Amino acid sequence: MTQPTAKDTPELISLGASTLVSNAARLGISWKLRLGTVTESNSVNRLTVRMDSDTDTISAVSMVGSVPVGFRVYVITTPPSGNFVVGVVSRLYPDQRIATAVRTTNSAGFTTTETVTDTVVADLISQLVYRVRCFTLYTSTVANDSDIVRIREDSLTGTVLQASRVFIPIVTSFCVILEAEYTAVATGSKTFVVTGSRGSGTGTITHGANATAPVYLYVDYIRSS
Repeated sequence: MTQPTAKDTPELISLGASTLVSNAARLGISWKLRLGTVTESNSVNRLTVRMDSDTDTISAVSMVGSVPVGFRVYVITTPPSGNFVVGVVSRLYPDQRIATAVRTTNSAGFTTTETVTDTVVADLISQLVYRVRCFTLYTSTVANDSDIVRIREDSLTGTVLQASRVFIPIVTSFCVILEAEYTAVATGSKTFVVTGSRGSGTGTITHGANATAPVYLYVDYIRSS
C-alpha cells in the first residue's frame, strides 16, 4: 500500500474508523479515538505507538499500511480486540524545526544579576526529545570580563539545561553557540529562555544583535525517548 497523503487522511480515518466502530457497536463494545506518535515500525502493519500524554507505548495494527517512525497517527482502541491505526496526521522528521525566535536589537545590559535575553515557545509532544539551540553575540564595556550564558526551561528560575562561561578579552562582539537536549514531560506549549550574567570583571555585558547580525533561539525535534 502506498503511503497516505494529507488529503487522503480524512477518508482513511473515515473508512477505517467507521468499520471498526460499526463492528464494536454491533458487539456492544466501547471504543475511543486518540492521537499518538509512532516510535517503532516493526513490519508493514505492526507498530509501536506512544499515545499523547502517556509515558508507556502500545502495540497497534496499522490499517493504512507501513507508517515510519515519527509519524503522528490516529489510533482506535476497541477492547478486547486491540489498537488500530486508522489515519496519518503528520510526520516529525529528525532535525525538524519546531520553533524559532529571532532578535535584531541588543539586549538590556547586565552585570552580576542573571538576566533573560531571549525566549522561545514551542509546542512539544510528551516523551519526545528536542534540541534547544541558541546563537548569540556578547560584548562588554571593558576588556577581560566573562559572561555566563545559560539555557533554562520556563523562566529565569527554571532548570538549567546547559551553561557555558565565555571570556571577553577585548571590547568587541564575540559569538557563542549553546545547545541542550530536552525530553518533553507533557504535550503542550513549553518555554525556553537564554540568560546571561557577568561571571568576572567590572563591565556591563550585552547580548548584541542587529538587522544584519540577528540572534537565534531554536527548538528542533530529534527523536523518541
